Amino acid sequence: VLLIVAKYPVVTEPVLIMDLVIAHPLASSGVVCLASSGVICLASYGVVCLASSGIVCLDSSIITCLASSGVACLASSRVACLASSGIAVVLFLTFQGSRAQVEFATILPAPTTLPDFAMVDHTGQPFGKDQLLGNWSVIFFGFTHCPDICPATLQQLVIARSRVIEAGGEFPRIILISVDPERDTPSVMAAYVGNFGDDIIGVSGNPDELVKLTKTIGIFFAKSGDLDGNYSVDHSAAVLVINENAQWHSLFSAPHNIDSFVHDLPILTGQN
Repeated sequence: VLLIVAKYPVVTEPVLIMDLVIAHPLASSGVVCLASSGVICLASYGVVCLASSGIVCLDSSIITCLASSGVACLASSRVACLASSGIAVVLFLTFQGSRAQVEFATILPAPTTLPDFAMVDHTGQPFGKDQLLGNWSVIFFGFTHCPDICPATLQQLVIARSRVIEAGGEFPRIILISVDPERDTPSVMAAYVGNFGDDIIGVSGNPDELVKLTKTIGIFFAKSGDLDGNYSVDHSAAVLVINENAQWHSLFSAPHNIDSFVHDLPILTGQN
């Protein structure tokens, strides 16, 4: 918060304060002129100055003006100004500097709505787009026979969740969707996700339904090796962030680390 007090006739030329606000009281009228990254005065860009009465009036879409007896009271989320008898008091409130910024995740230009799909969770209950509504979720596509990336990523997410919760925050639901539905039945998924915590959700189902979902969000997977049974599955390793409207909101690209999840997920979900 910056507080600038200029009493006529001390300031007669524009004064730059930290590249944020210019306060210029006009001696003959008591009009206050403000210039910042979001507000420009002096009868331009939707701003009206009534010099004869000493009242500054800004377009109502930017700032609400209450004027009485030569006093202008301007209030917005960014600027509050009082002008009377050549005295200007300017409060510049900036919140952008105090808000944390995402550092590791990639946010989509516009959220992508997921298609309708029909699979089952590890308890055998239906799982589709409707089950993603109302909560933020992180989704990782993997499989239970995965030797390294899948268990490592799930463990990183679980540790990140523990740290965020210990700090008083909330963490999205963690969901593993199998790219090996032939082997990853609900019972197999239940045993696997149970190794990482009681509330990890495992999802599997018809291969056609899986393709319907993965094609929309650009997830690649393909069998490799011995296709007779002892095969592996090559797959994308990104962690997708799904918002409460069942829309793909952002993603974390591999390689992953715990600190990235701890820092960015509370911001992405609107907690910071």
